[in-house]
Amino acid sequence: MQVAIRRNRTHEAIIEEILGSAAEGARQTKIMYDASLSYDQVKKYISKLLKSEMLSLNETGKIYLTTDLGIKFIRAFEDFKLIERNYNNSRGVLDGILSSAGLTS
Repeated sequence: MQVAIRRNRTHEAIIEEILGSAAEGARQTKIMYDASLSYDQVKKYISKLLKSEMLSLNETGKIYLTTDLGIKFIRAFEDFKLIERNYNNSRGVLDGILSSAGLTS
């Protein structure tokens, strides 16, 4: 059995995972497993996301749903990750050029 190793995630990355898990509706347990959070952690995040109106509960009060604001957050976070990846790639190229030219400090 192969175990995935997770690096430390940012607060924003955890929120994005929770919102992504609930995008089509999810119970708390599914969100907890999808986002790899403890029971206490998922309760705290869900509470904050409900208050901020990024998550909502369905009529039964058992299924969490990502709101339009939550979807907007997911899209913005995906854009941010792309920009960050492009920045890191460009930074690596620049560092390589400077290093090979003997211009590193």
